[in-house]
Amino acid sequence: MDPIRFEIRDDVLIVTFAVSEIIDEVTIRDIGAQLIDMTAKAQDKKMLLNFRDLSFMTSAMLGQLAILNKKCKSEQISLSMSNVGPKLREVFKLMRLDKLFVIHDDEADALRAFKSAAPDDQPVMDKDGIDAYRSAAEKGESESQYKLAQCYDEGRGVPHDLAVAMDWYQKAADQNHADAQYVMGMSYAYGIHVPQDFGEALNWYRKAAEQGHLDAQYAVGISYSHGLAVPQDFSAAADWYRRAAEKGDTDAQTHLAESYLQGSGVAADTTEAINWYRKAAEQGHPEAQVSLAWFYWNGEGVSEDHDEAIKWYRKAAEQGNKTAIETLEEIGRKSKSN
Repeated sequence: MDPIRFEIRDDVLIVTFAVSEIIDEVTIRDIGAQLIDMTAKAQDKKMLLNFRDLSFMTSAMLGQLAILNKKCKSEQISLSMSNVGPKLREVFKLMRLDKLFVIHDDEADALRAFKSAAPDDQPVMDKDGIDAYRSAAEKGESESQYKLAQCYDEGRGVPHDLAVAMDWYQKAADQNHADAQYVMGMSYAYGIHVPQDFGEALNWYRKAAEQGHLDAQYAVGISYSHGLAVPQDFSAAADWYRRAAEKGDTDAQTHLAESYLQGSGVAADTTEAINWYRKAAEQGHPEAQVSLAWFYWNGEGVSEDHDEAIKWYRKAAEQGNKTAIETLEEIGRKSKSN
């Protein structure tokens, strides 16, 4: 059975995964190639991946999705996802792939969003801009090497070419360009035009993190939390989360809050956990808003305040957080019955 199938409905190319898991390397490469080929069928520049039946994929398959995202950007194709199950959604969020893709609850929501969406204006790069980047890049200027790599990566002003992009990213990274080093880390983590290698990914993440790169610091924290290419070390994870959290990274703030709540790598401290949840919540992080609401509702670590709890649940619900929506519905039902 073909692991993916497609149809065009409402001018949207809908690709449905017809298997429950994707783990075989050959299958992953085949699916990746099929997805790239299918972009040619998205004549109205709209593509939807439906994960209804898929519950597990390896990080190598995540890499194929990242490559597809780059291809769609280069072709100005609007790419969305739907029906992403809880486990996959958590992986996407953990690895920050949720920032690359628009994810809808179901296919119907995604199709409605396509109808109402405004055209996606991609930045245009003219020949003079490309020539200027290339001239400076060839002289060894790392920022221009990085910018030129981005152009090839996204197909802006030049043909989309990951091989050329990676060559320029590598040149910039070798000169200690933090953004380029982070891209190299991502590339090795997901096997994007290089062999997948978590150890090499961590090496590049760490180089960028030591220069203060927030995403890289978070990635190093994740590596220590989950024992990716290093022995699991919750203390080291908390340290890296703290570095990013103190600069305002909401995911890192939430992870650090969880560390304090669970006493993982730091001494358990509910007050400190609430402090970090609040920082993330005030910046709009929905999971942190739900956690903060729970503390107010139950009077744990703060004075019980149902109005304050409902305020935070509503903020999260407005962002589509299911836990917040269901909790508010339950609160409403109980208030009516009393």
